[in-house]
Amino acid sequence: MLDAVLAYISYDPVQRLGPVSPHGIGTAGGFLLGAMLMARRAEPRGIPRSEVYNAVTWGAVGAILGARGFYVLAHADQFGSLRDVFAVWEGGLTMFGGFVGGLALGLWYLYRKGFDIPLALDAAAPGFVAGVIVGRVGDIVIADHLGRPTDFFLGYRIPAGADLAPGYGPPTYVAGEVVHHTAVYDLIGAFVLTLVLAALARRRLRTGSLFAVFALWYGLQRYFLDFTRNREVIESFFFGLSGSQWAGLFFALGGAVALARIHTRRPQPEEEPRPVAATVPRDPPASAQRSEARPDETPPRAEPPPPGPEPLFGPEAVQPPLSGPAGV
Repeated sequence: MLDAVLAYISYDPVQRLGPVSPHGIGTAGGFLLGAMLMARRAEPRGIPRSEVYNAVTWGAVGAILGARGFYVLAHADQFGSLRDVFAVWEGGLTMFGGFVGGLALGLWYLYRKGFDIPLALDAAAPGFVAGVIVGRVGDIVIADHLGRPTDFFLGYRIPAGADLAPGYGPPTYVAGEVVHHTAVYDLIGAFVLTLVLAALARRRLRTGSLFAVFALWYGLQRYFLDFTRNREVIESFFFGLSGSQWAGLFFALGGAVALARIHTRRPQPEEEPRPVAATVPRDPPASAQRSEARPDETPPRAEPPPPGPEPLFGPEAVQPPLSGPAGV
């Protein structure tokens, strides 16, 4: 009975919804959702929504250039002409390339405008994870990112007559074969990462910590998950690792270095209070004495309670930077 419940995943992929690929819908939808979440979180931090959307526009251009550029480097043997390199409509984009290109141009715009870059990155971190989740749903619909043969219960059993994503076909991928479904694993990992970021966002972290945790986690996640892929068929190898694995390692290394620098730097010294000159007490003026004697004097209003913990996706999410040490 347990074997029947934990049967392999099997379904007929859908390569087109009308004239559009579900992969493209997932990529575009993930990007738009990530931009909206960043705008909602950045506005309380002093970055207007209009400026966020301007940065996101630049980021979209950088994401396309980076995603295509990284794909061309990882699949150099598939391109015989300059026309093939620029034929983006035929498919061939990488997530890490989009991360790098989008961050480069988007942060360049915010830097020119004088905004705090670590603050902007913290505002963007949940949006990046949301973008991964939506994008992976599109990958699962078309059965993309299939891996090596497996008997794992979350593996994908290729149905007869399945129209698989480009690059996945005989003799490696045939009907009845059970292979790793790497996109499903990445989706599950992204959901767990969402819970981790939500828990961290409720603590007073130093500025930049939230995005650094995202980079460290997701970089390592992609590095290890790529061992389940059929890397020899899909990507070029560099010193024993695929291009995606090298990108994941560099992404994780950047997050680890950022965390170390954030939490080992010395706190900014607080300004010492200025000495107050001694004053000779004097009798209050007559008007003050009369006001003190009024029985109908209104009592002072109570101070409002301190704000609660920061929600991860709410528009009122504000995370003030700390000057003292704080744990992650």
